[in-house]
Amino acid sequence: MKKILIIDDEKTVSSALSFGLKKIGHKIVVIQNPVEVIPQLKNSKFDLLILDYNLTLFSGADVIKLIDNHNIQIPIVIISSQNANEIANRELRIDRESNFISKDQPISTILSQIENTLLIQNHNHYLGGSYAES
Repeated sequence: MKKILIIDDEKTVSSALSFGLKKIGHKIVVIQNPVEVIPQLKNSKFDLLILDYNLTLFSGADVIKLIDNHNIQIPIVIISSQNANEIANRELRIDRESNFISKDQPISTILSQIENTLLIQNHNHYLGGSYAES
């Protein structure tokens, strides 16, 4: 079981992700307002952050910069209805390693991709990867 923080202001998407991830055994916290991200990450340890790139108040890049400015290490999966190339070509570049998942897929595919990310993260942890704790 992993503890996952979801930041998405589309309740339909966050509810579907939350339901699916809980069903396969993960503990989920959902926030719609990205202003809450730092207090959440400082007050609790999460194994993964699922971040919508197109939030109402901030872009996903802004949220990642905020997290990085607070020196918080957490793997991030970016979800968006835009494709990865559109996001990469934006003015605000994402300077950290992250995975991208398109929202324009069946929820089962999205959940499978998240599970694969968690498996890779777990593998990297045991190999002493970038998110391993000392």
